[in-house]
Amino acid sequence: MKYWMKKLILFPVIAILLIIPDAKVSVLDITLHRYYDVDNETDPLDTGKIMKVRYLEIVTPDVDGTIAIFVDLNGAKFSNPIADLGNSRVAEMPSGGQIGVRAPMHAAEEVVTRTYFSTDDIEAVTERAVAAGAELAVPVMDVPGQGKFSIVFQGGNQFGYWQD
Repeated sequence: MKYWMKKLILFPVIAILLIIPDAKVSVLDITLHRYYDVDNETDPLDTGKIMKVRYLEIVTPDVDGTIAIFVDLNGAKFSNPIADLGNSRVAEMPSGGQIGVRAPMHAAEEVVTRTYFSTDDIEAVTERAVAAGAELAVPVMDVPGQGKFSIVFQGGNQFGYWQD
């Protein structure tokens, strides 16, 4: 397993911490600087940017209970369900990303926490992830008013890319 793939395992846990409202510097930014060990280093896929979480998706049968934890412990403010995001209830993260909590959309959909990384060229980054060995789960698709996303599976993890 490549070194950067091992690090992806930590991103969903770290990204959840990003909704702490009083955070001055995102936990993910701190972690990435430690990971790269220097400022302004490029990411492992050579996209030229530090990886930034654009959207953290939590799929759970207990939407209300999950949201209650974030509201009670972190003071997060969630939207009403957004149909174009699978009826996710969305909160803004201090880092500029969003966290969405929704129920599975069909009986076969698994409970998952899926991290979407921000990109300026979703088609190229998705192709590069597949070329590096990831399985394409959802090809690039438009979400009206939200941008484009794709989902890949790698090493038992699900993650995606998001372009505004």
